[in-house]
Amino acid sequence: MLSAAASLAYLAGWKAYDAGEHGLAQRYYLQAFSLARHSGNQADQAYVLRILAHHAMDNGRPEHVLGLADTALSLSRGVDPATQSLFVICRARALAESVRFAAARHEAERARDLAAHGEVGEMTGWASLWGAPSATVDSHTAKIYARVGDHPAAEAHHADARKRYGPTAHQRIAALSAAAEGHAQLQQGKIEAACMTWKKALDTMTGIRSSRTRKSVQSMRSDLDQFRSHGARPALEFDERARTWLREAV
Repeated sequence: MLSAAASLAYLAGWKAYDAGEHGLAQRYYLQAFSLARHSGNQADQAYVLRILAHHAMDNGRPEHVLGLADTALSLSRGVDPATQSLFVICRARALAESVRFAAARHEAERARDLAAHGEVGEMTGWASLWGAPSATVDSHTAKIYARVGDHPAAEAHHADARKRYGPTAHQRIAALSAAAEGHAQLQQGKIEAACMTWKKALDTMTGIRSSRTRKSVQSMRSDLDQFRSHGARPALEFDERARTWLREAV
């Protein structure tokens, strides 16, 4: 009963996060952790701590994320390799936020190896909800490379994540991966490629109502400001489509 209640609180937190209600999301996540702790399920406790770490990193609050990631990894001991990869890549990203880039890369490679040799069907508890662990590992590895300014590597990993998530089973995260991939392309001056990738992102976002996807499209338009002002045709054409998408997504 406690595990089921923890799972429901976690889901409520995720929905609040997707709606942009980050304070509410954190409160639900903390409630989920308390329930998981009382249930005695260490894997669920670890997973909530992992989510709290990622939530803090996504919101620019990296102060305690390495401690959260380390504790999550410790609590996850004994889970299958595929599930373990999610905790290892969380620690890798936390290390990058702590400016320990060499250690972050090493942990990211360890996570990739665990994901590659793990079986999705063996994944533990809530970890099984988010698709192939290799997609999650690629997504967070891309964020590590973006953090160090290696935009070609970030682009490659975001592209791999997008392909592995697929446009249907995990439509929202596939779309957000495409959005991040386009941003990495733009950082390299690849304007046409970025606009093409962002068009794919908009296609994948069809039917989704999410604060995160809306902010992502607004960010695309903002990133293209300087190119629109110089009359770059790909930027002008994409901006028109993005404005239409935002108008219809209200």
